[in-house]
Amino acid sequence: MATRLRLQQRLAAEYSILLGAVDLPDFDPAAVAALSCYLALVRQDCARANAALHQLDSIDHGFVAFRDFLQVHLWLLQADLSSIPDFADSFWQQYSHWQPMVASKAAVALLRHDIAEAQRCLDSVIDPPILEVVRQRAALSVRLRRFSEAVDLLASAVDRFPQHLELQAQYVNTLLEARSQERTLPALRSALSLHGEHPRLLASVCTVKLLQRQPSLARRAAFVQRLWPDVARQDLGRLSNVLVTYEQTGHSEWLAHLSASALQDASGQLAIQENLCLQLASIQSPLVVQQLQRVVDAYQQNYIADIYQPSIRISASPRRRLRIGWVSGDICHHPVARFVMGFFEASAHSAQHQHVLVNLRDHAAESYLDRFQCYPHLQHLDASDPDPSAKVRAIRQGELDVAIDLSGWTGGHFMRGFLARLAPLQLNYLGYFASTGLPTMDAWVGDDGLFPSPMQEWHSEAIHRLNRCFIAWQPSQQLDEAHEPVTHAPTGGIRFGCFNHNRKLSDAVLNLWGELLCSLPGSSLVLKANAASDPYTQTLLVRRMRRAGLDPERVIWLPLAPSHREHLQQYAQVDVALDSFPNGGCTTTCEALWMGVPVITLTGNHYVSRMSTAVLRGAGLPHLCSASPQHYLELARQQADRLSELRSNRDRWRNQVIHHPLGDAADLMLHLEQAFVYLHSTAVAQHASL
Repeated sequence: MATRLRLQQRLAAEYSILLGAVDLPDFDPAAVAALSCYLALVRQDCARANAALHQLDSIDHGFVAFRDFLQVHLWLLQADLSSIPDFADSFWQQYSHWQPMVASKAAVALLRHDIAEAQRCLDSVIDPPILEVVRQRAALSVRLRRFSEAVDLLASAVDRFPQHLELQAQYVNTLLEARSQERTLPALRSALSLHGEHPRLLASVCTVKLLQRQPSLARRAAFVQRLWPDVARQDLGRLSNVLVTYEQTGHSEWLAHLSASALQDASGQLAIQENLCLQLASIQSPLVVQQLQRVVDAYQQNYIADIYQPSIRISASPRRRLRIGWVSGDICHHPVARFVMGFFEASAHSAQHQHVLVNLRDHAAESYLDRFQCYPHLQHLDASDPDPSAKVRAIRQGELDVAIDLSGWTGGHFMRGFLARLAPLQLNYLGYFASTGLPTMDAWVGDDGLFPSPMQEWHSEAIHRLNRCFIAWQPSQQLDEAHEPVTHAPTGGIRFGCFNHNRKLSDAVLNLWGELLCSLPGSSLVLKANAASDPYTQTLLVRRMRRAGLDPERVIWLPLAPSHREHLQQYAQVDVALDSFPNGGCTTTCEALWMGVPVITLTGNHYVSRMSTAVLRGAGLPHLCSASPQHYLELARQQADRLSELRSNRDRWRNQVIHHPLGDAADLMLHLEQAFVYLHSTAVAQHASL
């Protein structure tokens, strides 16, 4: 009964909004067909909307304008830009003062990334505006990164039209983009109380639960979303949500068995295809090569168009100093930003070339840009415009000699820009654990620890090995880790631990850890992969543990820390850190050593399974790198045999970092600059010989 009442209220609200914007006769057959089409569009049911539109065309009616309005909305829903008339066409001119069509034109302009035209359309509206104009103004404000303005517009509209589902969904999504933690959850709860678990809201629920590190609840939302059969297939990235939640709940290996038909159904959702590149690379699947080619082909067919021209030409730089751009969408509390901040701070007075920080997206309150402003030798380039062509123009206008991609296929990446070429020399470094697969990415920078000789991993880039550790852990003075002392040791039986994400805990890892605990009575395992507010994720992991022979009663579950400082202090609960495989740690390995905990890793054949190996070698600790699962167990048991020594000498591991290449960021920057000069001159010479 409650559900039926909500549905009646929603339909009544939609009729009243519609009838307030257009003038329809009483409910004759044409009006019924028009309203049926409108409600199908509200539900994002393209098939029913198209059928209703055909029915309307078969009836003699007197409201051509409304018919055109419906047709434009159907094209927008299908993202069919090729069918929508150009703005110079008379089709638009006849509706230049009719607000519903003005709002539609603004929506088309935004979809075409024509910000100026959208602004002109919305500025032409004489107040008071109808709701759709308000929604498009908010959408434009988001594109212009004026988030507070967009939130205020939508908050006021939601107060007036609380039953409008699309408005509620837009409001929640805008709050998510604005990263307004205080307002997002109340707004989402309010929308759910009015509309229930509708698919337009469940996508936001899934996103929120993933951000809250509650993947099992996110997976539930994704599953419920997929139960709605009358929602357009291309809507909301439903399959993408499901894949991410499976990965986050520790089932990454399942993604290698995704059916071809599922991917074919999702062919219009390039974000899913991009995500799968990362997911397959994380489990060392050979299928990643085919998947990368599929995505690159899609880019070349759909995105590398005239807006990216002219292409960059490789030529000798007239400058003695190279302009080196560090390109990232993660200038926030992210491992990439934390590492790079240390590089720039340590080399503030020794850098030989001009370095430019290229920011790809706006992180609002979470941004670390102000911290990077403290380095006067570092220039800044804002490429956070959401329009890809604007990003390309902004970066090319920076006249970089070298563009370093720090994102790979992770969130916030700009692979389509690198495919179009942003600089004469383009490098894959630090932020991604596999080959990008881009034919325009010139080299992949690492070291012998990451890139064994001969290479056993597929790659599209040339391989360049530094003659030192590929990374440096010398924390910036602006970060908590620079000031946190080494933690005290735990008491009782030996405590092994792993602070890696739940998605890295493979069945093979759980099996080996179970064998280790069985062989050492009194030992325990410390994990902190799950939020206390999401017990179901832990339940799923416990089931996997039991199947793998790992007794969950011997696991100590730590809560996710509310601050990074408290996270670092949790290493006081661990004697020896156990690296996961095949997807190993990197930042967590550095943090463990820094806080007084040795790390044991299993060296694999791919970058993703050799990051801890490179870190440990860089800290002068190659003896902690195992060559086989049995060797891994032996190393862990050896540490258990010397538990008293471990607990009384925890400073040793930080000293290993400080006094070896891993702890020397200035030396790393020197070697990187030398590599950039060599690779740039090589690219110039190769181009000149063509």
